[in-house]
Amino acid sequence: MSKSLFRRAARPAAIALVAATVTATTVLFGGAAGAATDPGNGSGSETIKSTLADLAAKAGKNRKAKGAEALASDSLTFGDITGDGRPDLGAVDGTGTLWIYPGTGYVYPGTGTRSKAVFGARFSVGRGWSQFTTIVKHGDFNADGKTDVLARNTAGALFFYEGTGTAPSVFRPGVQVGRSWQTFKSIVGVGDFNSDGLDDLIAHKTNGELLLYRGTGNGANPLAGSPAVIGRSFTGGLLTSLGDITGDGRTELFYRDSAGELFLYPSRDGDSPIDAGNRADVGDYSAVRQLVGAGNVYSDAGYEPMPDLLIQVNNTVIVSAPDSGEGSDADFSIGNGWNALYIF
Repeated sequence: MSKSLFRRAARPAAIALVAATVTATTVLFGGAAGAATDPGNGSGSETIKSTLADLAAKAGKNRKAKGAEALASDSLTFGDITGDGRPDLGAVDGTGTLWIYPGTGYVYPGTGTRSKAVFGARFSVGRGWSQFTTIVKHGDFNADGKTDVLARNTAGALFFYEGTGTAPSVFRPGVQVGRSWQTFKSIVGVGDFNSDGLDDLIAHKTNGELLLYRGTGNGANPLAGSPAVIGRSFTGGLLTSLGDITGDGRTELFYRDSAGELFLYPSRDGDSPIDAGNRADVGDYSAVRQLVGAGNVYSDAGYEPMPDLLIQVNNTVIVSAPDSGEGSDADFSIGNGWNALYIF
Protein backbone atom coordinates (compact mmCIF):
# COMPACT_ATOMS: atom_id res chain seq x y z
CA MET A 1 0.00 0.00 0.00
CA SER A 2 1.20 3.48 -0.76
CA LYS A 3 2.15 5.84 2.01
CA SER A 4 -0.82 7.03 4.01
CA LEU A 5 -2.29 10.35 2.95
CA PHE A 6 -3.65 11.11 6.38
CA ARG A 7 -2.34 12.65 9.56
CA ARG A 8 -2.22 10.37 12.56
CA ALA A 9 -3.56 12.74 15.19
CA ALA A 10 -4.45 11.75 18.71
CA ARG A 11 -7.58 9.65 18.70
CA PRO A 12 -10.67 11.80 19.44
CA ALA A 13 -13.63 10.80 21.55
CA ALA A 14 -15.81 8.25 19.79
CA ILE A 15 -18.52 9.63 17.53
CA ALA A 16 -20.98 7.66 19.65
CA LEU A 17 -20.36 10.30 22.34
CA VAL A 18 -22.03 12.88 20.11
CA ALA A 19 -25.22 10.85 20.03
CA ALA A 20 -25.12 10.37 23.79
CA THR A 21 -24.85 14.10 24.47
CA VAL A 22 -27.51 15.32 22.03
CA THR A 23 -31.06 15.69 23.29
CA ALA A 24 -33.81 14.06 21.26
CA THR A 25 -36.45 16.73 21.88
CA THR A 26 -35.14 19.61 19.81
CA VAL A 27 -37.27 20.52 16.79
CA LEU A 28 -35.78 19.53 13.45
CA PHE A 29 -33.68 22.20 11.81
CA GLY A 30 -35.91 23.72 9.16
CA GLY A 31 -34.62 27.06 7.98
CA ALA A 32 -32.15 29.89 8.16
CA ALA A 33 -32.49 30.32 11.91
CA GLY A 34 -32.55 26.64 12.85
CA ALA A 35 -31.75 25.13 16.24
CA ALA A 36 -28.11 24.16 15.83
CA THR A 37 -25.87 22.48 18.36
CA ASP A 38 -22.11 22.58 17.87
CA PRO A 39 -20.53 19.41 19.26
CA GLY A 40 -17.23 21.24 19.70
CA ASN A 41 -13.87 19.60 20.27
CA GLY A 42 -13.69 15.87 20.80
CA SER A 43 -16.83 15.08 18.79
CA GLY A 44 -15.04 12.67 16.48
CA SER A 45 -15.93 14.64 13.37
CA GLU A 46 -12.63 16.52 13.27
CA THR A 47 -10.79 13.33 12.32
CA ILE A 48 -12.99 12.87 9.27
CA LYS A 49 -12.38 16.50 8.42
CA SER A 50 -8.65 15.90 8.72
CA THR A 51 -8.99 12.96 6.36
CA LEU A 52 -10.64 15.10 3.70
CA ALA A 53 -8.31 18.02 4.25
CA ASP A 54 -5.17 15.89 4.14
CA LEU A 55 -6.15 14.11 0.95
CA ALA A 56 -6.98 17.46 -0.60
CA ALA A 57 -3.65 18.84 0.62
CA LYS A 58 -1.88 15.97 -1.13
CA ALA A 59 -3.36 17.33 -4.35
CA GLY A 60 -2.49 20.90 -3.30
CA LYS A 61 -6.12 21.89 -3.36
CA ASN A 62 -7.54 22.55 0.09
CA ARG A 63 -5.74 25.71 1.14
CA LYS A 64 -5.70 29.06 -0.58
CA ALA A 65 -6.94 28.76 -4.14
CA LYS A 66 -4.08 28.10 -6.53
CA GLY A 67 -5.84 27.70 -9.84
CA ALA A 68 -5.12 23.97 -9.78
CA GLU A 69 -6.68 21.52 -12.20
CA ALA A 70 -10.46 21.52 -12.25
CA LEU A 71 -12.44 19.14 -10.10
CA ALA A 72 -15.00 16.88 -11.69
CA SER A 73 -17.62 19.25 -13.08
CA ASP A 74 -20.42 18.08 -10.80
CA SER A 75 -18.46 17.71 -7.54
CA LEU A 76 -19.38 21.11 -6.15
CA THR A 77 -23.05 20.93 -7.17
CA PHE A 78 -23.28 17.25 -6.16
CA GLY A 79 -27.03 16.68 -5.88
CA ASP A 80 -28.35 20.06 -7.04
CA ILE A 81 -32.00 19.00 -7.11
CA THR A 82 -33.52 22.47 -7.40
CA GLY A 83 -31.42 23.60 -10.37
CA ASP A 84 -29.97 26.74 -8.76
CA GLY A 85 -26.34 25.58 -8.86
CA ARG A 86 -26.23 24.77 -5.14
CA PRO A 87 -26.20 21.22 -3.74
CA ASP A 88 -29.28 20.16 -1.81
CA LEU A 89 -30.14 17.50 0.75
CA GLY A 90 -33.01 15.02 0.50
CA ALA A 91 -34.65 13.36 3.50
CA VAL A 92 -37.54 10.92 3.99
CA ASP A 93 -39.43 10.99 7.27
CA GLY A 94 -41.40 8.28 9.07
CA THR A 95 -44.60 9.10 7.20
CA GLY A 96 -42.92 8.54 3.84
CA THR A 97 -42.82 12.25 3.01
CA LEU A 98 -39.84 13.35 0.93
CA TRP A 99 -38.35 16.68 1.95
CA ILE A 100 -35.81 18.76 0.08
CA TYR A 101 -33.45 21.01 2.05
CA PRO A 102 -32.17 23.56 -0.50
CA GLY A 103 -28.53 24.57 -0.18
CA THR A 104 -27.81 28.20 0.64
CA GLY A 105 -24.31 28.29 -0.85
CA TYR A 106 -22.93 29.74 2.36
CA VAL A 107 -19.38 31.12 2.27
CA TYR A 108 -17.79 32.30 5.50
CA PRO A 109 -16.39 35.79 4.78
CA GLY A 110 -13.47 35.41 7.18
CA THR A 111 -14.75 37.53 10.08
CA GLY A 112 -17.58 37.21 12.55
CA THR A 113 -19.55 34.14 13.54
CA ARG A 114 -19.67 31.22 11.15
CA SER A 115 -23.23 30.54 10.06
CA LYS A 116 -24.61 27.03 10.37
CA ALA A 117 -27.48 27.72 7.98
CA VAL A 118 -26.09 25.73 5.07
CA PHE A 119 -29.62 24.61 4.13
CA GLY A 120 -32.71 26.75 3.81
CA ALA A 121 -36.31 26.01 4.77
CA ARG A 122 -37.30 22.56 3.63
CA PHE A 123 -40.22 21.84 1.30
CA SER A 124 -42.21 18.71 0.64
CA VAL A 125 -41.99 16.84 -2.66
CA GLY A 126 -44.56 14.11 -2.02
CA ARG A 127 -45.45 11.03 -0.02
CA GLY A 128 -45.03 7.28 -0.46
CA TRP A 129 -41.23 7.32 -0.30
CA SER A 130 -41.03 5.01 2.72
CA GLN A 131 -41.28 2.05 0.33
CA PHE A 132 -37.68 2.72 -0.74
CA THR A 133 -34.69 1.20 1.04
CA THR A 134 -32.17 3.24 -0.96
CA ILE A 135 -32.37 6.54 -2.86
CA VAL A 136 -29.47 7.47 -5.15
CA LYS A 137 -29.02 11.21 -5.65
CA HIS A 138 -25.69 11.64 -7.38
CA GLY A 139 -26.45 11.22 -11.04
CA ASP A 140 -27.85 12.75 -14.22
CA PHE A 141 -29.00 9.42 -15.54
CA ASN A 142 -30.71 10.69 -18.71
CA ALA A 143 -27.91 13.13 -19.59
CA ASP A 144 -30.13 16.22 -19.79
CA GLY A 145 -28.08 18.30 -17.34
CA LYS A 146 -30.45 17.91 -14.39
CA THR A 147 -30.10 15.79 -11.25
CA ASP A 148 -32.22 12.63 -11.24
CA VAL A 149 -32.67 9.96 -8.59
CA LEU A 150 -32.83 6.18 -8.68
CA ALA A 151 -34.83 4.53 -5.91
CA ARG A 152 -34.96 0.86 -4.87
CA ASN A 153 -38.04 -0.45 -3.06
CA THR A 154 -38.35 -3.28 -0.58
CA ALA A 155 -39.22 -5.75 -3.36
CA GLY A 156 -36.04 -4.89 -5.24
CA ALA A 157 -37.67 -2.89 -8.04
CA LEU A 158 -35.57 0.04 -9.27
CA PHE A 159 -37.30 3.28 -10.26
CA PHE A 160 -36.04 6.29 -12.21
CA TYR A 161 -37.26 9.74 -11.18
CA GLU A 162 -36.39 12.33 -13.80
CA GLY A 163 -35.30 15.67 -12.38
CA THR A 164 -36.96 18.85 -13.59
CA GLY A 165 -34.35 21.23 -12.18
CA THR A 166 -37.20 23.40 -10.88
CA ALA A 167 -38.65 23.66 -7.38
CA PRO A 168 -40.98 22.62 -5.87
CA SER A 169 -41.90 19.94 -8.45
CA VAL A 170 -38.35 18.63 -8.65
CA PHE A 171 -39.15 15.15 -10.03
CA ARG A 172 -41.46 13.72 -12.64
CA PRO A 173 -43.37 10.51 -11.78
CA GLY A 174 -41.19 7.46 -11.30
CA VAL A 175 -40.72 4.81 -13.96
CA GLN A 176 -39.56 1.28 -13.15
CA VAL A 177 -36.25 0.53 -14.86
CA GLY A 178 -35.10 -2.66 -13.12
CA ARG A 179 -35.88 -5.54 -10.80
CA SER A 180 -34.09 -7.90 -8.38
CA TRP A 181 -31.94 -5.14 -6.89
CA GLN A 182 -32.75 -6.37 -3.35
CA THR A 183 -29.74 -8.68 -3.63
CA PHE A 184 -27.42 -5.68 -3.18
CA LYS A 185 -26.40 -4.35 0.20
CA SER A 186 -26.44 -0.82 -1.19
CA ILE A 187 -26.31 1.14 -4.44
CA VAL A 188 -24.32 4.34 -4.80
CA GLY A 189 -24.39 7.04 -7.47
CA VAL A 190 -20.82 7.97 -8.39
CA GLY A 191 -21.18 10.41 -11.28
CA ASP A 192 -19.01 9.75 -14.32
CA PHE A 193 -16.75 7.17 -12.70
CA ASN A 194 -15.29 5.71 -15.91
CA SER A 195 -14.77 9.05 -17.69
CA ASP A 196 -17.01 8.30 -20.68
CA GLY A 197 -19.23 11.35 -20.20
CA LEU A 198 -22.16 9.44 -18.65
CA ASP A 199 -23.08 8.99 -14.99
CA ASP A 200 -22.58 5.57 -13.45
CA LEU A 201 -23.62 3.56 -10.39
CA ILE A 202 -21.82 1.19 -8.00
CA ALA A 203 -23.72 -1.76 -6.54
CA HIS A 204 -22.39 -3.23 -3.29
CA LYS A 205 -22.92 -7.00 -3.04
CA THR A 206 -23.33 -8.83 0.25
CA ASN A 207 -20.19 -10.89 -0.52
CA GLY A 208 -18.13 -7.67 -0.54
CA GLU A 209 -17.83 -7.18 -4.31
CA LEU A 210 -18.36 -3.77 -5.89
CA LEU A 211 -19.94 -3.76 -9.34
CA LEU A 212 -19.73 -0.77 -11.67
CA TYR A 213 -22.85 -0.28 -13.78
CA ARG A 214 -22.09 2.01 -16.69
CA GLY A 215 -24.57 4.77 -17.41
CA THR A 216 -26.30 4.88 -20.80
CA GLY A 217 -27.74 8.40 -20.70
CA ASN A 218 -31.16 6.89 -21.48
CA GLY A 219 -33.74 7.44 -18.73
CA ALA A 220 -35.83 4.46 -19.86
CA ASN A 221 -32.82 2.17 -19.47
CA PRO A 222 -30.24 4.18 -17.52
CA LEU A 223 -27.76 1.37 -16.72
CA ALA A 224 -25.96 -0.96 -19.10
CA GLY A 225 -25.86 -4.71 -18.46
CA SER A 226 -22.78 -6.81 -17.69
CA PRO A 227 -21.38 -4.75 -14.81
CA ALA A 228 -17.66 -4.91 -14.08
CA VAL A 229 -16.27 -6.08 -10.73
CA ILE A 230 -14.09 -3.20 -9.55
CA GLY A 231 -13.56 -4.14 -5.89
CA ARG A 232 -13.66 -7.06 -3.47
CA SER A 233 -13.70 -7.62 0.30
CA PHE A 234 -15.94 -4.61 0.99
CA THR A 235 -17.82 -6.51 3.69
CA GLY A 236 -18.74 -3.48 5.80
CA GLY A 237 -22.03 -1.68 5.94
CA LEU A 238 -21.61 1.89 4.65
CA LEU A 239 -20.38 3.04 1.25
CA THR A 240 -20.82 6.53 -0.17
CA SER A 241 -19.42 8.66 -2.98
CA LEU A 242 -17.77 11.79 -1.72
CA GLY A 243 -17.09 13.85 -4.82
CA ASP A 244 -13.79 14.65 -6.50
CA ILE A 245 -11.29 16.13 -4.03
CA THR A 246 -8.10 15.07 -5.81
CA GLY A 247 -8.74 16.78 -9.14
CA ASP A 248 -8.61 13.62 -11.22
CA GLY A 249 -12.12 14.12 -12.62
CA ARG A 250 -13.70 11.23 -10.68
CA THR A 251 -15.33 10.87 -7.29
CA GLU A 252 -13.68 9.34 -4.23
CA LEU A 253 -15.37 6.70 -2.05
CA PHE A 254 -15.85 6.69 1.71
CA TYR A 255 -16.38 3.29 3.33
CA ARG A 256 -16.97 1.85 6.81
CA ASP A 257 -15.71 -1.70 7.25
CA SER A 258 -17.16 -4.51 9.38
CA ALA A 259 -15.04 -3.41 12.36
CA GLY A 260 -16.54 0.08 12.27
CA GLU A 261 -13.41 1.79 10.92
CA LEU A 262 -13.54 4.42 8.17
CA PHE A 263 -11.52 4.32 4.96
CA LEU A 264 -11.23 6.71 2.05
CA TYR A 265 -10.61 5.24 -1.40
CA PRO A 266 -9.22 7.66 -4.00
CA SER A 267 -10.17 7.00 -7.62
CA ARG A 268 -7.85 6.36 -10.53
CA ASP A 269 -8.04 5.85 -14.26
CA GLY A 270 -8.19 2.51 -16.06
CA ASP A 271 -9.83 -0.86 -15.54
CA SER A 272 -9.23 -0.77 -11.76
CA PRO A 273 -10.69 2.62 -10.82
CA ILE A 274 -10.44 2.23 -7.03
CA ASP A 275 -7.05 3.00 -5.49
CA ALA A 276 -5.73 1.55 -2.23
CA GLY A 277 -7.80 2.53 0.78
CA ASN A 278 -6.48 4.79 3.50
CA ARG A 279 -7.70 4.51 7.09
CA ALA A 280 -9.32 7.68 8.28
CA ASP A 281 -8.88 6.91 11.97
CA VAL A 282 -8.37 3.95 14.29
CA GLY A 283 -11.62 3.82 16.19
CA ASP A 284 -15.17 2.53 16.25
CA TYR A 285 -17.52 4.55 14.05
CA SER A 286 -20.40 2.08 14.21
CA ALA A 287 -22.67 4.83 15.54
CA VAL A 288 -22.58 6.62 12.17
CA ARG A 289 -25.89 5.95 10.43
CA GLN A 290 -25.20 7.67 7.12
CA LEU A 291 -22.27 9.23 5.28
CA VAL A 292 -23.52 11.51 2.53
CA GLY A 293 -21.37 13.24 -0.07
CA ALA A 294 -22.97 16.65 -0.03
CA GLY A 295 -21.17 18.73 -2.63
CA ASN A 296 -19.90 22.15 -1.60
CA VAL A 297 -22.43 23.22 1.04
CA TYR A 298 -19.91 25.30 3.04
CA SER A 299 -16.63 27.12 2.34
CA ASP A 300 -14.32 29.80 3.64
CA ALA A 301 -13.67 32.83 1.46
CA GLY A 302 -10.27 32.64 -0.25
CA TYR A 303 -10.14 28.85 -0.21
CA GLU A 304 -10.73 26.68 -3.22
CA PRO A 305 -14.28 25.22 -2.98
CA MET A 306 -14.34 21.49 -2.24
CA PRO A 307 -17.08 18.88 -1.81
CA ASP A 308 -18.08 18.25 1.79
CA LEU A 309 -19.27 15.29 3.84
CA LEU A 310 -22.42 15.00 5.97
CA ILE A 311 -22.19 12.59 8.92
CA GLN A 312 -25.47 11.40 10.46
CA VAL A 313 -24.95 10.19 14.02
CA ASN A 314 -28.32 9.15 15.43
CA ASN A 315 -30.01 12.46 16.22
CA THR A 316 -27.61 14.92 14.63
CA VAL A 317 -25.97 15.66 11.29
CA ILE A 318 -22.42 17.05 11.23
CA VAL A 319 -20.98 19.03 8.32
CA SER A 320 -17.31 18.30 7.63
CA ALA A 321 -15.66 20.60 5.10
CA PRO A 322 -12.06 20.38 3.79
CA ASP A 323 -12.24 23.86 2.25
CA SER A 324 -12.12 25.73 5.54
CA GLY A 325 -9.61 27.43 7.78
CA GLU A 326 -8.08 25.80 10.82
CA GLY A 327 -10.21 25.29 13.90
CA SER A 328 -12.82 22.88 15.17
CA ASP A 329 -15.58 25.43 14.56
CA ALA A 330 -15.44 24.44 10.89
CA ASP A 331 -17.05 21.11 11.87
CA PHE A 332 -20.54 21.68 13.20
CA SER A 333 -23.95 20.16 13.70
CA ILE A 334 -26.84 21.50 11.64
CA GLY A 335 -29.38 20.68 14.32
CA ASN A 336 -31.09 17.84 16.11
CA GLY A 337 -34.09 15.68 15.28
CA TRP A 338 -32.52 13.81 12.34
CA ASN A 339 -32.84 10.36 13.93
CA ALA A 340 -36.24 9.78 12.30
CA LEU A 341 -34.98 10.67 8.81
CA TYR A 342 -33.25 8.80 6.02
CA ILE A 343 -30.98 11.35 4.36
CA PHE A 344 -29.42 11.25 0.91
